[in-house]
Amino acid sequence: MISIALVFFYHSSLIFGSENWVLNNAETSQHIAKCMTLGTGLILPLFFVIAGMSSFYALNYVKAGTYTLMRAIRLMVPFIIGIFTHIPVQVYLDEISSGAITGVSFFEFYGTILFQNGIYDIDPYGAFPLLGNHLWFLMILFVYSLILIGPFVLLRREKTYNGLLKVTSFLAKPGVIFTFVLPVILVEQIYTYFGTPLGLLGGYAFFTYIIFYFVGFIIASNENFKESIEKQIIPALIGVVAFGVSMIVLIYVGTYGANYWDPVYWVLYPIYGWCLVVFTLGLGSKFLNKNNKARKFLNELVMPFFILHQTVIVVIGFYIIQLSLPMMVKYLIIVSSSLGIIVILLLIIKYLNPLRFIFGMRWKKGLLRRTKEKEIIEVDPKIEDTGTTKI
Repeated sequence: MISIALVFFYHSSLIFGSENWVLNNAETSQHIAKCMTLGTGLILPLFFVIAGMSSFYALNYVKAGTYTLMRAIRLMVPFIIGIFTHIPVQVYLDEISSGAITGVSFFEFYGTILFQNGIYDIDPYGAFPLLGNHLWFLMILFVYSLILIGPFVLLRREKTYNGLLKVTSFLAKPGVIFTFVLPVILVEQIYTYFGTPLGLLGGYAFFTYIIFYFVGFIIASNENFKESIEKQIIPALIGVVAFGVSMIVLIYVGTYGANYWDPVYWVLYPIYGWCLVVFTLGLGSKFLNKNNKARKFLNELVMPFFILHQTVIVVIGFYIIQLSLPMMVKYLIIVSSSLGIIVILLLIIKYLNPLRFIFGMRWKKGLLRRTKEKEIIEVDPKIEDTGTTKI
């Protein structure tokens, strides 16, 4: 839930960064743009690590076929519906704000331009959001689920799992968890020298996220990791500060982007990001490992919140950035208004099963029924010996 909140504030801030986002304010800040890098170091790696952990726990209760079907329904249904419904709204407002199209209503855009000009973000004049804008996370997570379901099932078998426990017991020793970032550095170095077809997504190369996903599964497989990660809070914090400061220096002195500095940056950046993930998991494990009604209520709203948040931000932001107000005032209006609208939409979605299905939530029976009073069960002393009860 905290991770989703960070994504919300991150995407709201991108409107005022100098990079080419879906929507950009006329006045932007180089400082915001540069500091955004610090956010990308954490958010998506943490998402994929948590996804890997949830896959391990899910396979405790369901078989591979059921798991795959559940993934398809909860990830691909919102993705496919999204690219044909609310995501085109983002594309339309992007095209309008950039001046690419003028005098065209949304329905005219949807009926012609959307499907005829190629793929958005790939073709120069493309409009169809095949990658789903921010929903690309759902698509890639589903693809990685398909790729790793075989290895995951194999590692869950009794004989294989016993061997896995031996390996992970060693990996859970103090300090070893920081070596998990080494394959990430390797992939990013390969990208630096040779490039990848999809480039950077969310701050990292496309193929990097499958490593974080697999690492999440490994961490969940052995309870020793919980204690180990909690003990690494201080070392992780030191790493975050040290490598974060190094990155900021590299960015602000203007050397980031120069070919001879890229390999250095792509060593610092993954280490900083992984230290931040370990730090976050450690704090969560030590201080937030509790259950309560608020967590239960909010936890299932994480998926629809993620699906809706960027579209709402873009719609609200499109009108707010046209006002003659300071950037900070615009930002606060966008954040507060978007959050309020999202909360209202979530409360509607939560209690309507068709909408729950569309937004990746489980179908529930009796959503609008009042909870019946608990019936009191007492034992009839005359028939107590038979074990029979009456209500």
